[in-house]
Order: sequence, then C-alpha cells, then structure tokens
Amino acid sequence: MSSEHHGEYRSARKMAERLAGHAADQVDTHPERAAGLAATAQVHATLALAAATMAAAESSEDE
Repeated sequence: MSSEHHGEYRSARKMAERLAGHAADQVDTHPERAAGLAATAQVHATLALAAATMAAAESSEDE
C-alpha cells in the first residue's frame, strides 16, 4: 500500500471506529444523535475501503 493511501486508510478507519463507538454510547440516551454518528462512521468506512482499493490497484499496476 502506498504511504499516501496507507495514511488515508488508517485515518479513515480510525475515524470510523471512533464514530461507531460514540454512536454506540449514545444509542440509549440520544438515538437521533447515534444515528447521525453511525451514518458518518459508515461514510468514513467507505473512504477507508476506497483508499485500500486505490492502493491495491496501484500495487497491481506496478507488477
């Protein structure tokens, strides 16, 4: 994985995990807020997947 995409992947994954944890903490007391946090976590997880996919594509191009 290129260092650029690796950094993007790590950052997006870390944020997705953090937001998912916050969503889980809020679900009982503030379900609307939890839903927003979970949706945002999903966006960051998608960004992490995109970065990993881009890195894999670059890796296969180098072969």
